Amino acid sequence: MKKILLGSMIIVSCLAFGQKVKLKDGSVLIDKVEVYKYDEDGVTTVSSLSNIELFVIKPSYYEVPNPMYGTAGCPAGNCARMLTNAIYTVKFLKNSKELYTDISIKDLIKNIYKAGIFDSEGSTDEKKIDLFIDKYSNEDVKLKLLK
Repeated sequence: MKKILLGSMIIVSCLAFGQKVKLKDGSVLIDKVEVYKYDEDGVTTVSSLSNIELFVIKPSYYEVPNPMYGTAGCPAGNCARMLTNAIYTVKFLKNSKELYTDISIKDLIKNIYKAGIFDSEGSTDEKKIDLFIDKYSNEDVKLKLLK
C-alpha cells in the first residue's frame, strides 16, 4: 500500500510542477506565457519576442528495423517493417555553436528556456550555452547520421 501511495504522489508532483510547452500560431507558450516566437519551414527558427533570431532546430531522419515486426503482437501485415527516428541539430545563431540530440523539439525549447541562455533582449550567456551543449549533446546520435 505504501508503494502505491508513494508512486501516486510522485506522479501527481510531476504533473503539478512540470512546465507545459505549446507551439501555437507562431508563438512558444510555456505555462500559457509567450516566451519566444517560432517559424517552421523545414527547420524551426526560434526568435525572441522582439524578433531577434536565437537558434535553429534542423531535423534529420533515419530508419531502423521495427523489433515488433513479425511477432505475435504485431503480425507482418499490420505494422511497419521500419521505424523512422528523428535527430535534431540545434544551432545557436550568435556564436554558431551546435549540438545533436534526439530530444523532441518541445523538450529542447523548454530546456533552453529553463537554462536561461537568453535574456528578454536576445543576449546570450556563452557559459550557459557551453553548459547546455555539454549536458544535452549526444555524439552517438550524430554518428547515426553519418551511416
